[in-house]
Amino acid sequence: QGAQSLALIPSTDPDFDYKLYVGFQSALYQDGSVPKEFSSSPTRILVYGITSYSSVRDRNQPTATYIKSLRYDTSQLTIASYQKGARHFNALTGILAIDESSFLMAEVEDFYGFGKNQHKIINRIFYVVIDPNKTVDDCSTLTNCTVDAPLKRLIWERTDKFQLDGFGWGPKSNDGRPTVALTFENDLDIGLHIELYALNVDELQNGEPWVYADGSNDILQRRIISCIIGITAFIVIALIQIWVV
Repeated sequence: QGAQSLALIPSTDPDFDYKLYVGFQSALYQDGSVPKEFSSSPTRILVYGITSYSSVRDRNQPTATYIKSLRYDTSQLTIASYQKGARHFNALTGILAIDESSFLMAEVEDFYGFGKNQHKIINRIFYVVIDPNKTVDDCSTLTNCTVDAPLKRLIWERTDKFQLDGFGWGPKSNDGRPTVALTFENDLDIGLHIELYALNVDELQNGEPWVYADGSNDILQRRIISCIIGITAFIVIALIQIWVV
């Protein structure tokens, strides 16, 4: 899965000028599957120290140094679908760092089924606090790792016609609050649509914890019923052929 999300903030570590956070859309090959109706997708957030050089003499020096990787789970699929073969995914598309442990995470769930009006998009933004000391560098796979994913709080959600492709800090609002610029795109069109929102940082911790009551049992039951019907139909046809012969 591609690394789509980037966030840069000033570093509290004197060895670096900035910290760069790089997020993958969903699990890497060794870490598990993409988001499913039944499960989320364990995702790595890579952290780099950035050094900015002012002299020409230092330009050959490395500017980015790998520090560690953190864990974040991209949410499971929530749009109910029983169409086998339909395109359906959820991906981490943006990171906005408030500080070195607090982040806003943007996710896009996109479903493209069959028939009229079968394209659905849900854009979401979560607030998470990640302990910077809980690294997953020692985990060869996140499917068997002692580091749990951080609690996610849903602070913004919208069913849309466009994908939330990324976001960043905007100018301060007239009342002094920071603003967040959301960028939206449509795969079939050229250009971006930008929206600006004022952010109440102190209210982020009051967001609803993301404990999604999925319909996986219903989906599983429907799939089992479909299999039973298919097997029954096969047996009936076979018996008819034997009886005819």
